[in-house]
Amino acid sequence: MVMQTPFERLLGEVAAQAQKEPLAAFARLQECYNKSLTDLDVRRLGALAANLGGASLGRFDDAITFVETLLDHPALEAGGDTEHSLWRAIACLQRCAKRDVQANEAMEKGVRNASEAARVESLTAQMLAARGRPGEAIPMLERGCELAGELAPDDDTQEQMAQIAFAIAAMAEHNLRTAQKLLTAATSLAYATQQQSPNWRNQHKVAYHRANAHILCGEPREALIHVQAMMSLEDEHEDDVGDIERFYTAVLACRAQLLRGQIRVASGAFEAASDFARRIEVDNERKLAERALKDLRAHLDRYQRTTTSAG
Repeated sequence: MVMQTPFERLLGEVAAQAQKEPLAAFARLQECYNKSLTDLDVRRLGALAANLGGASLGRFDDAITFVETLLDHPALEAGGDTEHSLWRAIACLQRCAKRDVQANEAMEKGVRNASEAARVESLTAQMLAARGRPGEAIPMLERGCELAGELAPDDDTQEQMAQIAFAIAAMAEHNLRTAQKLLTAATSLAYATQQQSPNWRNQHKVAYHRANAHILCGEPREALIHVQAMMSLEDEHEDDVGDIERFYTAVLACRAQLLRGQIRVASGAFEAASDFARRIEVDNERKLAERALKDLRAHLDRYQRTTTSAG
């Protein structure tokens, strides 16, 4: 049986404490430093400090300061893998702190190849996602995809990136399900309060939001029921309805039919939406319609390419 060193025992204790008391664990990093004796000890302590200070606590400056002290550790091998690893950790923390210049300087000192660049991208994405900033993690994940294609299949970084990606995906899936439930509940309440409104535009508006919610939840058939209700309201109030209302109805019809795989029907709805958009006279409404139409065009093109490839 291999005996643990005093450093290894302490590091394991602090890592376990970090799961329940991250702030208290962070305060013990100096204690770990005092017991670290080897280059490997320094690398493991740097990884814990970056993850604890960055992902768990969001104390980026404090984590950077501590990792920088490790660069002067007497056991650190100058120019070795650990030194480069510490600089990569600093790069991740600086990016999370939104200091691009300092992050790039750290990258230059820590990254020697595509594998190490990929580590920085995936670890930064992990930190950002853990701190509730998933939108900022997206470019890092996309860059990680590009770099993964440059790595050998047996590169350890591939497995590390996959594990990080699985964790972020699981978090995103949970958030998505929660958001879908919230969206459904909110639009259901709006629909319940306004479906019998004496103002037909209020009825039209809640039908729109109800249909949109069904589309976002992947329920096109349910969405089309509300699209049909919107069209009926427009026919009933033909003298009062504007092209902007008909435009958004056609947009919803297009998106719902795309989800059903009815490309030809969706294309017809897109043409109808385009016609209504051209007729809109109010400037701000026309600009909104143009942006929506641009997004819808990209959506339609993507489905058409997918269908062509499958065929």
